[in-house]
Amino acid sequence: MEAGKGNILADAEVYRNTVPDEDCKACLFSEGEIVFCGSGTLSVIGRHRHGIATDDYLVMNDDATVIVREAARDAVHTNEFVRIESGALSILGSGADGIDCGGSMDIAGGMISITTSAAKGKCIKTVGDVWISGGAISLSNSGDAIWNTGTSEDADYSCAACLKTDGSLSLKGGNITANATGLSTRGLHVKRDFTMSGGSADVTTTGDAYQIDTLSDYTASNGLRVTGNMNVTGGKFIANSTGAGAMAIRVKGDYSQVGGTVRGSAGGEALGRIRELWKRPEDMTAEELRHLISVNRDHSWRPKASAKGIKVKGVMTVRGGRLYGYSATNEAIEVKNLIDISGGEVLTASDVYCTAWARNGGKIVVTDNGRGFDPAHDSEPHIALENIRQRLESMCGGALTITPNEGGGTVVTVTIPDNGAEQA
Repeated sequence: MEAGKGNILADAEVYRNTVPDEDCKACLFSEGEIVFCGSGTLSVIGRHRHGIATDDYLVMNDDATVIVREAARDAVHTNEFVRIESGALSILGSGADGIDCGGSMDIAGGMISITTSAAKGKCIKTVGDVWISGGAISLSNSGDAIWNTGTSEDADYSCAACLKTDGSLSLKGGNITANATGLSTRGLHVKRDFTMSGGSADVTTTGDAYQIDTLSDYTASNGLRVTGNMNVTGGKFIANSTGAGAMAIRVKGDYSQVGGTVRGSAGGEALGRIRELWKRPEDMTAEELRHLISVNRDHSWRPKASAKGIKVKGVMTVRGGRLYGYSATNEAIEVKNLIDISGGEVLTASDVYCTAWARNGGKIVVTDNGRGFDPAHDSEPHIALENIRQRLESMCGGALTITPNEGGGTVVTVTIPDNGAEQA
């Protein structure tokens, strides 16, 4: 691509007089690899199918600028890997995905800007792993989730996302800005493991949960959704999610952090008609009542679809760095398994439940704004609290204290001496 030169490629919605068995995949199509180099500019308008497509791989280097102004389906479609070393790639719109990569994706530099609005569309979708070590990446997605009909075995929700990979995601450098606004949207969706050692990511989602009817399961928006494990050694990750049932960061595997900064902030109400009725069960039909009880087995009537800052299904281990969680309506940090904090800084806050602070394994303070509890004026034995107190003292010389909160509620303080953290 010659310096100072601008080129435009555009095709028609319908191809005429095509050769039999000839591929008509894109406005710019190659059965071999595509390499953009030089410092010129190419604009593509793909009205028939994809904007740019290759049966092989695609590479961008030098100072080339590629702009896909529109595409009936994917703006960029490859069967193999994509590597972006430098230059600029801008995708202004597509009928499906921005980049649909059949292999892995390596972003080492350059500027990438992608906007999509298609239902269940992804700004970037890959089959293989994604490595990001440089560059500036801006992703904007306003597509809604849809219900994929099919047999009872394969019918499920299909959600839009700024980035979705069926492999792992490694963030070593560069900057990611992702903004998703559709129903039950995803900022970053990683089907395997997410590792962050550098760079930064700022992810915002504002879509409500999506539910096909009041008696069906729902799917909610996630800023970051990781099916595997999440490992943080450096860098900065910020996720802000609002909307019914939103979760800023959701990890189905284990979470480990020894450095860097991670913050998950969520705000949003409960979901749909169940939200309207959850304080008035007498107004529900029998079927709705059975469903609500099934998702609130503690009979507290707290909606299942409340927002959470950070949710980890496996083990959470924090040895260093900073971890911040916030929720306006539910748990700031929820861990289904073991929590091990022996370093770094952990700060959580919730408008409803509690705030907690821990640093260097020395002290954890939990406060709530409930009706209050003062064991000094309570005749109940509270065997569980006494067990905790004895275990802290015997294992590490720690202490548990419970006092009334001046603003209402209770303050629980766990203190572990410096040498006791190693023993615990």
